[in-house]
Amino acid sequence: MQFAAFRFLRNRNMRLGILELEWIVGGSCVFSVDLGNHLSIPLQGQVVGLSFTPLSDTAAAVLSPKFRIVSPKNRMATFQNQSRWLFSTVKELELDTLLFTFSTPSANAINCLPPEISKIGVLHSVDPELIEFVARHGDAFDRIVSISLRGLDLLRSLNPGFENRHLHLPPGILMPDDSYRRPRAPNDCLRILYLGRVMQPIKRVWDSVRLSEWLNRIDLPFHMTIAGNGPEVEPIRSWIHDHSLRNVSLLGPVARSQLADLFSKNDVFFSPSEREAFPLAIQEGIAHGLVPIAANVPGRLAEAVEQAGGFLAPPGDIDGFGRTCRELFDNRASLPCLSHAASKSISTELGWEPVADRWLRMLEASARGVQSVDWHKAKYHCAPVGPLHYAGSSSFLVRSLYACLAWIESLTPNLAKIIRRASYQCILMWRRGR
Repeated sequence: MQFAAFRFLRNRNMRLGILELEWIVGGSCVFSVDLGNHLSIPLQGQVVGLSFTPLSDTAAAVLSPKFRIVSPKNRMATFQNQSRWLFSTVKELELDTLLFTFSTPSANAINCLPPEISKIGVLHSVDPELIEFVARHGDAFDRIVSISLRGLDLLRSLNPGFENRHLHLPPGILMPDDSYRRPRAPNDCLRILYLGRVMQPIKRVWDSVRLSEWLNRIDLPFHMTIAGNGPEVEPIRSWIHDHSLRNVSLLGPVARSQLADLFSKNDVFFSPSEREAFPLAIQEGIAHGLVPIAANVPGRLAEAVEQAGGFLAPPGDIDGFGRTCRELFDNRASLPCLSHAASKSISTELGWEPVADRWLRMLEASARGVQSVDWHKAKYHCAPVGPLHYAGSSSFLVRSLYACLAWIESLTPNLAKIIRRASYQCILMWRRGR
C-alpha cells in the first residue's frame, strides 16, 4: 500500500459503506468482502457492508472478522422500505461514503440519502440500457467507476461532460500462493471446469452439458466438472444419470478453501454466460493457470479472456466451443505454455495489493471537499433517480420475450441471435420514447 494514498483518508476518519456490491459471485468468489478486507486495514476497520436482503449462510461462511456486514432481519419487498432502512442504517453507523452497483434498489435508495454523503457508483455491465441510465442520471452521483474499459468508453461517449468523474478500476482477485499445477500424463484427457451459479437464463449452465455431449460424439477424451449451486443442480444431476454421462461430474457448492485444489485438477475454465457482471471466478481460474474458453460477452469478461490468450465464441455456439476444446487436446503439449501465460496476464494487474491501492486513491479524490453530515438535522426524503428495468427486473413482456428466444435458440441458435439483437433494440427504442 502507498502511505500517501490513505493518509488523508485515515486522518479524516472516513467511514465507508459497501452496498450490495455482488456479495457472492460465481457461487464461490466474493468481491465486496475481499475489497472490504483490504480497505479495512488502512482505514482502521471503518468499513462496513450493507445488504438489502438477509445474509445467507453461504455469504456468512466466507466473511472475515475484519469486515462486518449489516442486513435486515426480513426481506424487504418495496423501494420505500429499502430506502428507509438504508437511511436509518447509514445514520446509525454515521457513514459518509458509499460504494454501490447500478441496480434499481441501490441507485434509487442511495439518492434518498443526504447530499453531503459521497456516492460512488460501480458500473458492472456494458448493457446498453444500463449505460444509458447511468449516462442520463450520472450527475446524481459523485463518481462512477467502471470495471471494464469498454463500459468506460461507452459512458464517456454518451456523457462527455462528466469525463473527469468516470474512472476504470478492475476488480481485484486473490492470487494463488504458488504456481503449483498437477502434472499431466501425455495421454491424459482434457479436464474442463465450469464454476459458477448453476442456472440457465443467464449463466447458460446447460451449455456445459451440451458441450460434453458434443465432445462425446467425436470421442474426445475429456472430463467436465460442474461446480456451484443453483436451481438447475437437480435437473442436471438427473440428466447426467439418465444419459450415463460418466465423464461429467456435478460437485455442487464448493468452499472457498477448496478452490485452489479444484483449479489445480483442471486445464480449462469454461464460461458460457451470456451476461457477466464481475467475472471473478474465471479470473481466479486464470490466475491459477486455467486456459479460459468463454462466450464473447462484451465487457470485463471478454477483456480478461483476451488478455489471458484465451478463446471466445458467440453465446450458445457449442460447435465453436467444441472445436476449441479439440484443438487444445490435439495440441495439449502447448497447454503448460498457455497456462503460464494466462496466469501471468492476471498476476501483473489484478492482485489485491495494487488494486486496493487504486481504490484508496479513488476514495481519497472523492473525499476531498465532502462535508460531514449533520445527522441531527438530516431528514429522510424519498427521491428515486428513475426506473431501471435491467436484468431480473424486466417487465413481464420482456421476460416472456427472453423465454421465447431461449426456445428458438435451442432449435436455431443463429436465428435466435438475430432476433435477440433486433428485439432488444426495439425494446430500448420504445423505452426511450416513453
